[in-house]
Amino acid sequence: MAIRTVYETFNPDKNFYSVERSGYVTVGELLFAMTNDMLRSGGFSVVNVIFTDSSTNSQNSGSWPVTERIFRQVGKGTGYNTGDLLSMADGNATVTTKFGITVTSISDSGGITGFTPTAAPKYVSVDTTQPRPMGYALTAGGDIDESIRNGAFTNQLEITSNVVVTSYVAPAKQTATQGGWTSAGVATSPTWIAKYGVNGSGFLADGSPASTGSRWPTGNLIWTFQTDIQNKAGVKNVTTAAHLASVKVGQEIFARADELLAGTSIPPGTVITKKVEIPAIVNGTYFTDETTAKGYYFVVSNPVSIARGQIISVRGTGATFRNDILGAPDKWKVILNSTGAIDPLSDPAGVVGNVKVATTNSNIAVINDLDTINAFDPHIWPGHRVTSVLQNGALQNTVVYVKDVLSANISHAKVEFTTNVTLPQGEPLRFVFEDPQDWRIKLEVTDKQTAQISVGTELQIPDTGEHAYLWNSAGTTINDIAGLVGTAPTKNATASGIEVDPADIKQGFINRRLRIGAGSTNTRTGNPESYPMNYTMTIADRGIYFGVWESNWSVIQKAKSTTDVFFSWVLIQRPVDRITGRILTTGRCPLFCINSVGNQYWKFIVRESDAQHPTQGDPTTRSYQVTDDWKVSERLTPFRTPADAHTEDSFGIINSTKQIALTEDSKFLISFLHNLTTPRFRYSEELDMIGQTSADVCMATNDISITAYQESGPRTYRAMPANNPYNTGLRIAVLKNIPIKPNTPVQ
Repeated sequence: MAIRTVYETFNPDKNFYSVERSGYVTVGELLFAMTNDMLRSGGFSVVNVIFTDSSTNSQNSGSWPVTERIFRQVGKGTGYNTGDLLSMADGNATVTTKFGITVTSISDSGGITGFTPTAAPKYVSVDTTQPRPMGYALTAGGDIDESIRNGAFTNQLEITSNVVVTSYVAPAKQTATQGGWTSAGVATSPTWIAKYGVNGSGFLADGSPASTGSRWPTGNLIWTFQTDIQNKAGVKNVTTAAHLASVKVGQEIFARADELLAGTSIPPGTVITKKVEIPAIVNGTYFTDETTAKGYYFVVSNPVSIARGQIISVRGTGATFRNDILGAPDKWKVILNSTGAIDPLSDPAGVVGNVKVATTNSNIAVINDLDTINAFDPHIWPGHRVTSVLQNGALQNTVVYVKDVLSANISHAKVEFTTNVTLPQGEPLRFVFEDPQDWRIKLEVTDKQTAQISVGTELQIPDTGEHAYLWNSAGTTINDIAGLVGTAPTKNATASGIEVDPADIKQGFINRRLRIGAGSTNTRTGNPESYPMNYTMTIADRGIYFGVWESNWSVIQKAKSTTDVFFSWVLIQRPVDRITGRILTTGRCPLFCINSVGNQYWKFIVRESDAQHPTQGDPTTRSYQVTDDWKVSERLTPFRTPADAHTEDSFGIINSTKQIALTEDSKFLISFLHNLTTPRFRYSEELDMIGQTSADVCMATNDISITAYQESGPRTYRAMPANNPYNTGLRIAVLKNIPIKPNTPVQ
C-alpha cells in the first residue's frame, strides 16, 4: 500500500486527532488506512468485521485488521491452460493444493493472465523464499488434465535418431468393445499405410501436402495420434481429442512416477519447442477404406527415451508468483461504535471526583481530584447524573443532574446541580450519562474501487452488518437503506431488498469504477496509479469528519459530470454553543450527519435522546436551486433532505453555489453550519468542525487561522477542493487543530 502522511496531529489531552494521507491506492486500500486512523484515535471501537473470501466468495467474520495473503504474479510463464490448478511448491506433479491457484485466462502463448486463489491456504505462514514457481497439482480425480494419452509409443527410441513410428498403438484406456484394439496398449490394427511411411509420399513438416517420395519428419520428435476414428460398429473414440488440443509449445514433458515404464528417460526441464499437426491415413480389419486420423508430432528440447506404451504428461512452465504480501480482501465491511473520545454522550464510564468543600442545602459544589478510566481528560458535562460512590447517604434518595459547569480545569470543576443537596467534604461522586447515546458507522468496501458508508444506531447497524431497509407506504417494496450517505439507492428495489447502483456516481460514498474501472481479483483495471487519492480526517470530542478526493489538477480544473466525482465527504457531529463552543449534552441532543456525494449535499439526524434511528426525507420532497445561468431549477429529492436548499420543515445550511465571502476591508469570512433543524425543533447551536466560504478566496490545502469561542488561541482549518470548475463555487474547510483548553480558575 503506497500511502504517505501529509500531516498528523494527535493531542489526547484535547481529545483531538487530525490527519491527511495521500497515495496511489484503490478505494479499498484507502478505507483500510482510514479505519486504522479511526481506531488509533480512540474515537471508535470495533463491533465486528465481515469480509468476503476472495476465492470462495463466502462471508466470514474476523477481527481488525482483516487481511488475507495476496498472490502477486511475477512471471506469466508459457504453456498453461484455463482451469489448470497450480501449487506454490517444488513443481512435482503430486503436490497438494497448498498455496494453490486456478488459471482463469491465458495469452496466445499460454502465459497466465488471470487466476483465482484457492481457499484456506492463503492464510498460512509466509514462505521463507520468495518468489516461488508454481507447479501443477493433482485434480480431485487424481489426474493431470493435460496428458498425451491418445498415443502410446511403439518402441523405445532416441528422438535424435531417424527411427519413426511405423505402426499405430491404441491408448491404454481403450476398451475391448472397440474392435481389435486391446486395453493393454498393444494393437494389431489399424496399421499405417506404407505409402505414408518413411519411404513413401506424405506431408511436409508444416503439414502441407508433399510430392511423391517425401518422408515423415524425423529428429527430436514425439509422435502421437488422435483416435477420432470409427470402428466397424460406428463407435468413435474422442476421449483424448481435447487432451491433444490442450498441449502447447513451451510445456514441459514428463512421465509421472506412478506411470513410469522401464526404459523411459526424460531429462528434467525438457520442453516442447514445436507442435505440428499432420493428417495420417490408417486402415485395418474393421475399416473398409482408408481412414484419416489427426496426427501430431512435437519437437522437444532434449534427447529422450520413451518405452513402448508409456503415457507422457505435460505441464506449463515459468509461472512465478509471490505470496508474502498481506492485504485487505476485495470486499469487506467493519462496524465501529462511538466512544467518549468522539462524543461525551457515548461515554459509559464517566468521571469521578471528591467534594472539595462541604455544602449545605446548596446547588453549587466544587469537585476536585477529577479522574476517569478513559484515555482522555476528565470533563463534567451538563446532563450528567450525579451519584454517591460510597453511598454515605448524601445522594441516596435524591435524583440529581448537572445543570451547568460554571468553571473547570483539568483537576477541578465548579458545578451547578439541578437541586439543592448537602454534601460532606471528601464525599466521592460519580458523574455519568444515565442513558449513553452511542452510535455506529459501517464502512463497506463493495469492490476495489467502490465503497458505501452508513451511520445509525445498533438497531439499524446490527453486529451482523446487515442493512436496515425502509419500506414504501404500501409495504410492498423496499425503497431505501437507513442511514446510508449519498443519494437514495435505486437498484433492484423489491420486497426483499434494494442496492446501490454502481452506475450512478451519486449513490454510495465513493465510486471510481465508472472512470478507471473496478479491477479484478489480480489486476487493477484502469491504472489507478495514475490517479493519486487523498483523505483527511478530524476526530474531536464532538464528532468526526472525513473526506476523500483525488490529489491532482483534475480536482481544480474539472467539469461536473456523471462519471467524475473527485470529492466526497461526511461530517457527523453534536452541535456546539455559538458563544461558548461547549457541546450540546442536554435536551434531545441531536447528532447531525451532513454529507456530500456526487456534488449533492444531504443531511439527516443520526439519532436523538428519544429517537434511536436516522431521519428520512419525504418520498415526494422537492427542492429548488439556482443554476449557473441563474435559472431556478426544481429537483425531486425523495427520501433525502438536501443540506443546500430549504425544504419542508428544514433550512438549508450550506451554500453550494457561487457566493460572496469578502468584506469591505478585504477580509474573507468563513461561516460555520447553522440554522440547524430536526423534524421537530430548531436549534441555535452550530456545527464547528467544518466551515464554508467562497472557493476563490483560498486554495485547496491552504491552512486558515480562525479565532472562535473566546479560546486561548486561533484554530487551524484546512481548505478542501472546490465544488465547481476552476476554483469557483463552494469551498469547505475542515478543523485541523484547536488550541489547548483554557485553564479556568475554580473558586
